[in-house]
Amino acid sequence: MSTKKTVKYIFSSSSGIFISRIFGLLRDTFVTHFFKPSVQDIFNAAFKVPNTFRSIFAEGAMTNSYIPVLKSIADKKEQEEFQSNFFTVFIFLLLFITIILIIFVPFFMPYLVRGFDKFSPTKISSTIFLSRYFFTYLFIISLVSFFSSSMNAIFKFFIPSISQSIFNLIFILVIVYFALIKKISLNLFIYAVVLGGIFQLLFILFFAYKYGIRITLKWPKKWNHIYGVFKLMGPSLLTSATYQVNIFISTYFLSMFDGGQTYHYLAQRLFQLPIGLLSVAMAQVFLPSFSELVQKNDKILLNATLKRSIQLSLLLTIPIAGYMIGFARPLTQLIFYHGAFSLNDVKTTSIIFAYYMPGIIFITISNMFTSLFYSHKIWKSQVLVSSISIFLFFIYIKIFTPIFGINAIAVANTLNTFTQLVLLILLAKILLKISIGKENLIFAIKIVLLTSILSLLLFFTSRFIGYIKTSFNLKFFINLIKLILFSTIFLILFYLGSRLLRIDFLKEIVESFAKKVKR
Repeated sequence: MSTKKTVKYIFSSSSGIFISRIFGLLRDTFVTHFFKPSVQDIFNAAFKVPNTFRSIFAEGAMTNSYIPVLKSIADKKEQEEFQSNFFTVFIFLLLFITIILIIFVPFFMPYLVRGFDKFSPTKISSTIFLSRYFFTYLFIISLVSFFSSSMNAIFKFFIPSISQSIFNLIFILVIVYFALIKKISLNLFIYAVVLGGIFQLLFILFFAYKYGIRITLKWPKKWNHIYGVFKLMGPSLLTSATYQVNIFISTYFLSMFDGGQTYHYLAQRLFQLPIGLLSVAMAQVFLPSFSELVQKNDKILLNATLKRSIQLSLLLTIPIAGYMIGFARPLTQLIFYHGAFSLNDVKTTSIIFAYYMPGIIFITISNMFTSLFYSHKIWKSQVLVSSISIFLFFIYIKIFTPIFGINAIAVANTLNTFTQLVLLILLAKILLKISIGKENLIFAIKIVLLTSILSLLLFFTSRFIGYIKTSFNLKFFINLIKLILFSTIFLILFYLGSRLLRIDFLKEIVESFAKKVKR
């Protein structure tokens, strides 16, 4: 696939994800306005568990296993047969897993939020109560993931990416409704999550049908391709579970801090905005792209695409990470400093957010190598990296908690993503004879140098942005204008600095974008 097509598909996916994440942040501003961090802890912990299982079973293992097998089938009728057969098996398996989790949530949840007992005798029971309803969302959203994967396989990225905004929009409308009738309570989250999931599924089904995806319930007569998916899915479960198991570990440790779940959740929501814009979007594009190139056995184009994609990733993620770190406090303040969220809450969340941000660089490139391995149907390397990562994450938390306290999870997470990337690069060199290349290392050093200087300038200029609550008064709008002004200066200086350091790739992208605007 050409660089232009790759950029086009990434833009299509990232723009949809970006819109969804904006709606997600808007949703979170409503939640933080009406609920204190200690109360939000209950919702965040309860929603985190089914959301984590969704990422393991659906968006992770299923997508990584289903798309390579689907792309390996040349005949269109055979593809349609396989899709219906796999969907039938998947839906029954999913239903079984959902029921089991609903039954057993009272047994495992108390261990995940063990520290809640220190702050309120009802905090654990409330978390269990919400979790049971939220597991219905696991079933619904996994169906969304299946149809999204089917669209990604035919290089349709925008609709699957933007579908989450439907969930967030319904969530916001439910909160507004409960606020108008003055019945703000934890129960509103049940209606918000379940209704949001149903409307998101209806949205994705409509467009799946429009794109010609015809899925019916049909028990398979031939199991060879189904077995192929499950053969990849077993190891993929372990790979997808790495980050998610780390979330379970985080949930346990954060329950020891009052508001810890909420501070980290909000910091991660800010962190996930650029992650969704870049890392997730690139992963969605590269898996079918790499799978297609592997099927064609075009090693030269595959290597060229990977190297160019790494440069694109570095060019985008490093300056974004630097900008977010330098402006961590003003950005957090702008979005969350209102209602029940205090100035101390803002400061705590912004520090955690800054510790998370370097991870975007390592996660984005790791996802590329993960897609590369899955496109070759290589899974043992993934299992090895996943196992090591889970172990190291636990060790990092143990080491850093006495030093960083509530911030330790973010520090451990960033360090763990770096370790995971190093392992994947080494395995790609050994198994696929592919390296990131000296050219990319020099490219990365230039961008890190430039970004470090500019992010330090941002950090010092952020002091000129006062501590003003988000509202519609004059002082707030003056602060907002300052934030926009400093952000614009950062972009201009980065572009000028890139020209000085001869980072020509950025010039190519800017010129290509300018041509499209003129058309």
